[in-house]
Amino acid sequence: MTDEKKLQATITDRKRVYDGFFKIDELTIDMDRHDGTVQTVKRMNFERGNAVGILGYDKDLDRVVLTNEMRPGMLAAGEYPFNDSVSAGMIDAGETATQAAKREWEEETGHEIEDLKLVHAGAYVSAGGTSERLALTAGFIDSTEYGGVHGEVDEGESINSVILPADEYIARAEDGRLKDMKSLALAFWLARHRDEFRNSDAPVSDASAGQMISGVLDEKKEEKLNATITNRKTLYEGVFKIEELTIDMDKHGGGTQTLKRLNYERGDAVAVLGYDQNTDEVVLVNEMRTGMLAAGDYPYADTLPAAMMARGADAIDAAKTTMQRETGATLNNPAFIHPGAFVSAGGTSEKIALVFGTVDAEQARGLHGRAEKGEDIQTVVMKADDFIKAADEGRIKDMKSLTCAFWFALHRDELRASAPQPDAPFVKKITNILGK
Repeated sequence: MTDEKKLQATITDRKRVYDGFFKIDELTIDMDRHDGTVQTVKRMNFERGNAVGILGYDKDLDRVVLTNEMRPGMLAAGEYPFNDSVSAGMIDAGETATQAAKREWEEETGHEIEDLKLVHAGAYVSAGGTSERLALTAGFIDSTEYGGVHGEVDEGESINSVILPADEYIARAEDGRLKDMKSLALAFWLARHRDEFRNSDAPVSDASAGQMISGVLDEKKEEKLNATITNRKTLYEGVFKIEELTIDMDKHGGGTQTLKRLNYERGDAVAVLGYDQNTDEVVLVNEMRTGMLAAGDYPYADTLPAAMMARGADAIDAAKTTMQRETGATLNNPAFIHPGAFVSAGGTSEKIALVFGTVDAEQARGLHGRAEKGEDIQTVVMKADDFIKAADEGRIKDMKSLTCAFWFALHRDELRASAPQPDAPFVKKITNILGK
């Protein structure tokens, strides 16, 4: 934000429309607009609590340990739900992110993790509609000790340890085989900071986020594990929907079990990273984010342009429309960073497609948004160095923007050198960079 006046937003009324394991509030908000006026809007916020993602890294063998378990959000979306991802769990009341990470790591792998670093103190998984934040951590392990099935049996957890070369983990992020956003973010972070991380020893305190350090899942299994939704019960239906799913699932190590899990259904979205190769700038937007306000954070955040998509919509077309509508700029030569990563697959079927393209930053100016939806969007043009630095320092508070910033830091030199040429279309070059 460059305005002299810091914009303000206030929740004047909070109505609980669903109160269960998950909660949904209808918020009445008085908010400053970027043009100096004030408006009142109603917004929905989904409350689930905060979580932490944990990357276990063996610096001697250059390997990572992931976990594989059935993810209800992926199953509800119709995708294969036994997903390799970084370990993760909810942060209990009174816990710090690193305390929760240590506890969850031991529960999910059976081992301790050492010298835990705070990669990010907590980014919002989908700040337009939920107050859930996800902290990112990384620590050291001895991967030769890992294996077997773990988890809290009384909670129906069946979690298999997955050992991967670090290069394979990063490759899975680049080519889209990783399916959840936290795993993508940590993979891109590791690819950029691996040497620094391997040589670091001192842990970073939860209280000092500003000081943050800038074998494969058994393919020889005789059969693929299966999970089936045998019943769906709608508990709440409005702008959002909450379903109770009854699931019959195979367990790692043999046997089956029946579980009940909740799924939050919001729809899918697209986020767009627009880059001007000539000026070395990226195009962001600033608007009031409901989830951040509900969590008590300052809600006017610089993020990537993003929007919900209609069911069945083409993500590339949606990215072009979103960039034009929210910034005034035309998105050229778009290509996927990722075709759709789950924001929090343990509890929601929402996916966000991540799209990269080139723009003319001179076109990206002024105020935008759909007046009938109460949108008030200020275009923000930021130097690429500042965008990357904001990610490294934890000042980007939005997970999709953070993930794209880590990816962009890895590929910026290649992207800047890949200007469109008549005999070598940029879209083919970016496709090669992305390994697609």
